[in-house]
Amino acid sequence: MFDNGMCFSSEGAYYKDFLSPRTNNDLRDYLKLGLVPEIPGIYGKEKIYDVCLEDADSKSEYLFKADLISYEDYIEDNSVPYISALFLSHAHLDHVRNIMFMAPEIPIYCSEITKRLLEIICDLSDYDFLNYSYREKGERSNRSFFPGSIYKIKSKKKRLLETIAPNEPIEIPEGKSIFTIEGYPVDHSVPGAMAFKVTTKSGKTIIYTGDLRFHGHDHEKKNSEDFLNKVGSNPDILITEGTRIDDDTEVSESDVYHNIIASLERDK
Repeated sequence: MFDNGMCFSSEGAYYKDFLSPRTNNDLRDYLKLGLVPEIPGIYGKEKIYDVCLEDADSKSEYLFKADLISYEDYIEDNSVPYISALFLSHAHLDHVRNIMFMAPEIPIYCSEITKRLLEIICDLSDYDFLNYSYREKGERSNRSFFPGSIYKIKSKKKRLLETIAPNEPIEIPEGKSIFTIEGYPVDHSVPGAMAFKVTTKSGKTIIYTGDLRFHGHDHEKKNSEDFLNKVGSNPDILITEGTRIDDDTEVSESDVYHNIIASLERDK
């Protein structure tokens, strides 16, 4: 699987400023509103349903349980996970935000720079991409509004966040088969961006570009050019972004820099 991020425009229709998802019900709210992909077998069971309410009346299940199979339940039913790994192209929230909900047993691969950026984001915000945060059932307590009710305990599990070196293929097991994946540095507005090439056991190739551009600084745009030269021109499947696919304007980072300098010089 490649990336799992938020959609700013869709989320902005429901949440803004101080209006946010319920703290202990975030994934279930997002699923109900169609704000995260409904992919079976990738989200942790504690995010799919409130384990503290599993003994509640089944008629009220819709209040605390999403209609989606969890990672744990999928493995119990199928003996293998739905996905073998997640590959992150870069550290923008529209590509990484939803990994907070994914089961921590799923290994996540990214460039060394992307990993560092995720660590920095965690230090400076409420996002936690390094751990899977959840609540589990504790002892009955008199601390709540209703004496004798179950007390929820905050817990964390560390994620399997691995780095992938540029241009060095790695093998990932997929059921009874194995596929090879290779990461390539590309030019983007955030450092550490990578595109990926997947080669299946049968020799088929899948290219995922992530977000890329060809108009950054010279050493950056060369990354994208090198990527194209290395992967060739005939993949079996190409997955690419299309943010400016119909935009004819060409403004490079160098143009922006020189325009700013010229503006500052005029206003001295």
